[in-house]
Amino acid sequence: MASHRAETDHRAETASRRTRRKPRRRSSLRRAALTITSIAAGAAVAVGGLSLSGALDSPAAAHVDSSPASKQLTALSPQHIGGRATSGSQVQQDKSASGKGPSANSAGGSARSITRQVLPGCSGELPSGSASNGMLPDSWLCKIGVGNFKLRADAAVAFAVMNAAYKADTGKSLCLTDAYRSMAVQEAARANKPGLAAVPGTSQHGWGIAIDFGCKGQQSGRGQQWNWLIKNSKKYGWENPEWAKTSKFEPWHFEYAPGRGKK
Repeated sequence: MASHRAETDHRAETASRRTRRKPRRRSSLRRAALTITSIAAGAAVAVGGLSLSGALDSPAAAHVDSSPASKQLTALSPQHIGGRATSGSQVQQDKSASGKGPSANSAGGSARSITRQVLPGCSGELPSGSASNGMLPDSWLCKIGVGNFKLRADAAVAFAVMNAAYKADTGKSLCLTDAYRSMAVQEAARANKPGLAAVPGTSQHGWGIAIDFGCKGQQSGRGQQWNWLIKNSKKYGWENPEWAKTSKFEPWHFEYAPGRGKK
């Protein structure tokens, strides 16, 4: 009888323990459910983030930009001016003071059109081969569109572009007194003006890359033409060399600097 009662009490205690354990199981299940829910929510956020990132990186989104900055970039896109690509800022610079014709900054882009219009048949390129000072072959020389003066092809086109810009700004052509000199002409100049004319065979005139300007004021370094040249000539490669600014004062003498040393 006692053993039966003990067995009954044992069973009751075991059942009680099982009953007490059930809430713990339920708590564990609740925690697991919450964890799964959190993971799912996190995954949804992550997927949402990926979708947002994809939208920002998509080509369609990249092309939609109506901001002032975008319009400015479009305005500054390259444009073709005189056979070369030129930016919007350069286009503005390429307008002369009078708003007509090529300006000082359009020399490179205008060379081809100037060659076609003013110097037909002149390549504008540095001739190949060899020749002596004052004895350049006719094939190396081009008329420059002012009188009957000639220069070496590369210098001729550079001068023609500069002259076109001067015409656009002033309405008239540059005034010259000399350009290429043959050996015979240089010898005569040396004989007449030994203090001014270079020794025959050493003058840049003999290489077809020097010019002497005339017109009022040029001889003394003043006047409209002189002022324009001092401001703009270097943009075309032309300059009054340093030696011509000192004791041997020759404000009329200009040389095509890129052509020096290329003989």
